[in-house]
Amino acid sequence: MRSLDLTEYRTAVGVALGLDQLRDLSTLVPSMSVAPSISQPGRWDLTPGADVGIVVLGDTTLNIGPKIGIDRLMFLIAYVLDPVRWSEQLSSISEANNPLDALVPSFVAALRTALGPGVLHGYRTTDDSSTVVRGRIRFGDQLRRRFATSAPVEVSYDDFTDDIDENRILKAALRQLRRLPVRSSRLRRELHHYDRALAAVTAIEYHPRQVPQITWTRLNARYQLAVDLARLVVRNSSIERHPGAVSSSAFLVNMNELFEVFVITALREHLGVDPRTLVRGTKDRRLHLDEAERVRLEPDLSWWNGSRCEFVGDCKYKRVNLAGIKHADLYQLLAYTTATGLDEGLLIYAQGEAEPREHSVRLAGKTLHVTAVNLTGAPERILAEIERVSGIITEMRSASRAAADRDETASELVEPGQN
Repeated sequence: MRSLDLTEYRTAVGVALGLDQLRDLSTLVPSMSVAPSISQPGRWDLTPGADVGIVVLGDTTLNIGPKIGIDRLMFLIAYVLDPVRWSEQLSSISEANNPLDALVPSFVAALRTALGPGVLHGYRTTDDSSTVVRGRIRFGDQLRRRFATSAPVEVSYDDFTDDIDENRILKAALRQLRRLPVRSSRLRRELHHYDRALAAVTAIEYHPRQVPQITWTRLNARYQLAVDLARLVVRNSSIERHPGAVSSSAFLVNMNELFEVFVITALREHLGVDPRTLVRGTKDRRLHLDEAERVRLEPDLSWWNGSRCEFVGDCKYKRVNLAGIKHADLYQLLAYTTATGLDEGLLIYAQGEAEPREHSVRLAGKTLHVTAVNLTGAPERILAEIERVSGIITEMRSASRAAADRDETASELVEPGQN
């Protein structure tokens, strides 16, 4: 097995890959730039994008490392999973050279907590056709399917079983991890052990965006961390199968998405607000640039007081570079401030992508603020950076509220019929 170490956004020159491997690489890692090597004909220059992790292409393994380091990557993931107890989730990862090797020890430890007392059971509703009445008769289906017949009967009943969503998600993650090259033989044995413990559970290959949501109570609370990590595995792992050939597989974390989710999660924690107040995207709120509402906008984060937006901003792990268009991120932020009617907006970069500064757009009457978060320090230093950004947002929100109050007062002073 050949192993190659790559780093996000850095070009590896002269990599030998077969055509089948190139095909699978383009499918599994669409953000990877692949070009014929000029210096070494017959080989390829690979430039990873924002996806970091491990890719197995037959006899070749690509370890794509984040520029901030594995330990900082795992901190971001741990904090997103649990902003309060993130430090408890970090395992010893000094020997990890890819996100998979860093994640698996944490997942196995969470499985011990979840499955140690025994496999969780719960009630699962089943729809069935039966010759005897069990549970509840589904009269609508009975009339549609069995009109004028008395049997079989369309029924719904609740089974007390271990074949529930919590266990199905764990099993899906276990099956994915067992296809990937986990280096530790001890961890491989433990993954196999827990897979066997869930032998009676249905094996489901979830779409990465369609993993069921779980309602947490005191009865299933011990499963929460394990299921959250399992969800992470399912969303970020994939396999490319070929009949009669060696399959390729990957476990990848998108740094753009992780940075955005981390920043918003940490800001909510520091500002003491919930997702309905400091919103990621627009969710139920509709924001448009034009009066005809044909151009819909979805800023990364915005602060809402009822129907009034009091702050808008965007998160960028990597500066957006579009052919022929400079400063695309600033244009985007300008559109957000225009649509919300705010005088100011904030761009939050990962440090190294932009210098902190202010851009005054005189004709539009807007000020675009740019700041950067340093992700290379210790976790406490990173959180201190978030606290600093929280202060900037608080000041901008206070200014927008004061401006809104002034406008409201001025409108009340205008007598009816006056312009």
